[in-house]
Amino acid sequence: MQESLNKDSRSKLRTILVIWGAMVMALIVYFIVAYIIFTTKSMHFMKTPDFLNEVFIGGISYKIAALILSFAIFIGAYIYFNSRYKKLVMQIKEENISDVNDRLNAFSPLYTTLMFTVLALYEAIAIIGLVIFLTTGDINTFSTFLIIALFGFFTVMPTKNKLIPQI
Repeated sequence: MQESLNKDSRSKLRTILVIWGAMVMALIVYFIVAYIIFTTKSMHFMKTPDFLNEVFIGGISYKIAALILSFAIFIGAYIYFNSRYKKLVMQIKEENISDVNDRLNAFSPLYTTLMFTVLALYEAIAIIGLVIFLTTGDINTFSTFLIIALFGFFTVMPTKNKLIPQI
């Protein structure tokens, strides 16, 4: 990008990235707390990890049902983000804004709202895993859900190219 950003625009980019990073750190804190609970055996779990392999409905185990739900959330959020992002870029193109700072000012609130909506959906995947952990003590299943959520977070990570549509 040949145009340079002014101080306010750079600050806006940094702020959005810091907020995104704080949300990623929250996921890591979930894991640290779960790991401490797991290693210190400081909590009595209502069920054993074997419970996740019991049949839930239609011959599908609880673990598989939760994974299907999580992947459905992931794929739905990913599709929603990409389709909505393309529409937002088209909206900015129609406004025909030539200055990079003005484009950022017009686009960043729209992108930020979209990003937080999708991050909330990805966070739900981590929360499903956290509930499974708090119920069964199965840290491996929780880790799987956390990795899926983190992968989702990185698909919407705010970057200069995403926040300033190339027109």
